[in-house]
Amino acid sequence: REFAFDAVFGDVATQEETYETSSRSVVADFINGFNGTVVVYGQTGSGKTHTMFGPPPGVGGRKHRGIVPRACEEVFDALRKREALGIRSKASVSYVEVYGQEVSNLLKQGAAVGQSRVAGQRYVLDGRAEETVFSMSDVERLLEVGDAQKRRAATSMNERSSRAHSVFTLSLKQTDERTGRELKSRLCLADLGGSEKLSNEYYDSRARLTEAVNINVGLLALKRCIDATHEAQRRRKEGKPPPHVPYQDSKLTTLLSSALGGDCKTVVFVTASGESQHAAETTQSLRFGEKCASVET
Repeated sequence: REFAFDAVFGDVATQEETYETSSRSVVADFINGFNGTVVVYGQTGSGKTHTMFGPPPGVGGRKHRGIVPRACEEVFDALRKREALGIRSKASVSYVEVYGQEVSNLLKQGAAVGQSRVAGQRYVLDGRAEETVFSMSDVERLLEVGDAQKRRAATSMNERSSRAHSVFTLSLKQTDERTGRELKSRLCLADLGGSEKLSNEYYDSRARLTEAVNINVGLLALKRCIDATHEAQRRRKEGKPPPHVPYQDSKLTTLLSSALGGDCKTVVFVTASGESQHAAETTQSLRFGEKCASVET
């Protein structure tokens, strides 16, 4: 069967092309005061982390940078220009790992992150999870700290496979000194754990199997939320009451709830393998992406 998407990138697509085509508009809207989210979903080893972050520090050049560093650099370039126009800004970042029902602060040696609720939002990270940043060099330093803290383990499919979901968030407050007008916005960049079935991997310990189960708990909850949101839209058009969207089924979905059904501009990347032995997983990933494309946020 065929699948319909807004854009498709082959194995020769550059990081710059991928960012410019898919994510730059979300970043531009974020700078202008809108909330934005970019999510990368797919099988382990299909390029999720490379797309989102690029290669490890010291490997490759600037052209290989992923969405996170490109987005942050664009934001700071814009803030410098706005400062000359009398617009003050304050930027902060958080970098957390979602593992099962635990949320850990990658910038604080993996310390547990609390949650709080504010009007109009289902779930926000405790403010203590945020670090103020003044430049791109601050962001690069924190990315290195967070990457070193990530839970990683060898799997048969990717020896550097991330064993949890990681979410990097950039928060921005801008104040126009002439008018006093304030803009607050948040950009959420999520690199999800591998979506493959448990039977497709070789596990050398019970702990490794537990990790895979915890990853899939969040992904299954995410799929249920997408399905429920899609059904809610259909029912509203028919004048029927919408179903409950189970954001609270996992920490991952509560954290991403505003992106899934709130006031947010969202892009979902689906990374997939072109190899025949991964056909079933690729098809599953493409179906998920197609369902996401039908959701209006």
